[in-house]
Amino acid sequence: METDKNLHFIRNLEYFESDDVNISTYEYEILAYSTIFGEFEYGPYYFTIWEFGIKPPGQERKLILKIKQSNKLFEEYRIESEKNDIYHGGGIADEIVYLSSLFLRRRLKLSKCVRTDDSPRILNFKTGFIDIELISGESNLNNISEILKLTKNLKIELQEKFILSAKLYHQALLQIEDYTDIAYLNLISAIEVLCQNYRINKSISDINDKALNDFYNKLDDELKKEFEIIILRRERLIKTNFVKFILDHLDDSFWNYEKRPKVFGRIKEDEIEDILKRIYDYRSKLLHTGEQFPIYIFYPPESINKNEYAEIPFCEGTGTLGKMWNKNEFIPYPHFFERLVNHVLINFLRKNQNN
Repeated sequence: METDKNLHFIRNLEYFESDDVNISTYEYEILAYSTIFGEFEYGPYYFTIWEFGIKPPGQERKLILKIKQSNKLFEEYRIESEKNDIYHGGGIADEIVYLSSLFLRRRLKLSKCVRTDDSPRILNFKTGFIDIELISGESNLNNISEILKLTKNLKIELQEKFILSAKLYHQALLQIEDYTDIAYLNLISAIEVLCQNYRINKSISDINDKALNDFYNKLDDELKKEFEIIILRRERLIKTNFVKFILDHLDDSFWNYEKRPKVFGRIKEDEIEDILKRIYDYRSKLLHTGEQFPIYIFYPPESINKNEYAEIPFCEGTGTLGKMWNKNEFIPYPHFFERLVNHVLINFLRKNQNN
């Protein structure tokens, strides 16, 4: 079987139907928010109602998903890890929930594993918050008047773009704990909205295309000028705009933030440009080739002490059974990038006031 061609639930189904198979059984709590009835059994998969009783639409109710999983899959996961294969379906339970939600057009959410091999077990690997600062401390409503005044005085041609950017940032905060990769995308998009036409000094060398650069270098000076105008008009260089826009809206107050880690897991100022390029590359890979963000962004950041959390992993590499990421491929934990985007948006607002 070509393991990289089949989804996990399909591979497991084929192993289950063979004569010689060792299995482990897992049961998952699934949360629904509308009336669900009936059940299905499909080979090693059984999905049914767990919580009975009448509830109004929108109120949480519980289903149960039972999976008999072939232990052969663990060996395949190891092989995929060595090959660095792209897979972001999550696992068998995730795949079934995604497909059920699509087919039923219902909001279903995979919760925790509640039973393993007929023994009650609650497995919840996410301990803590991905962005603890969103729930810690206190906020004064009186401070809102400042941002309303700044927004009122924002240049008129930037107002619609800015409110869209603020909307994307707001959606990221709502999603950051449960749909972290989508929240990361929304944070990137919050910057993209504002940086599209950002003025930077562009040149052919900014375009990562060896053939194009080789051809350009063979032209005489006059043709180079014409060629550069045509190509730069065509190439939007959004990643270059993205990075430059952020760098131009960062100041010392961002780097001097008191809750930053002192040594381990601390992002240095001279590293941020390369890190921003990586962030945008992951955005493009996810949208265009399906390659996932590093798996650690879905879990709380490493705790240095009670009040310090790593901004980026400080190990040499990390990964799952499906893929590995080396240190030179790391991007920040979501809480760091969220704070960065917040800082950039506020600074953009301050810098673009009507005189």
